[in-house]
Amino acid sequence: MSLALLMLSLGAPGAPAHGQRPEPPRSLEDAELLIGSPPRLVVGAVATIELTVRTAGPDQQPLLLTPSVEGEAVRVVRGRLLRDDAVRTDGGTLAFTLPLAARRPGAALLRVSLLTYRCDTTTCREVRADASRMLQVSPR
Repeated sequence: MSLALLMLSLGAPGAPAHGQRPEPPRSLEDAELLIGSPPRLVVGAVATIELTVRTAGPDQQPLLLTPSVEGEAVRVVRGRLLRDDAVRTDGGTLAFTLPLAARRPGAALLRVSLLTYRCDTTTCREVRADASRMLQVSPR
């Protein structure tokens, strides 16, 4: 389900009125995305890495994490994560588990993009954050 359809199904206010400029996306003041330390990645193994998200908005706003990899050493097993995929921690953050498959020895760059919304009584605006981490895959 696309995020736009999800916003409509939740009844969230949409785009600004005709002629108004939308507010620019924000990142660190409204949301923070951290990629945890990778486990030891070995060719042929599937491992998980923890993603931690902290947002300033309420819990009912839609949230989408989109991981991608540059390089052939690692493959993302699950391409999208939603708010319902997270576990709420005692500190109020959202913890996601991202499965990765180690394909061949070498390095790969893991990038994760966060998209959510921050809404008030009349409008919603995009909130984005990005993070990346270099991963190294060892031969067996």
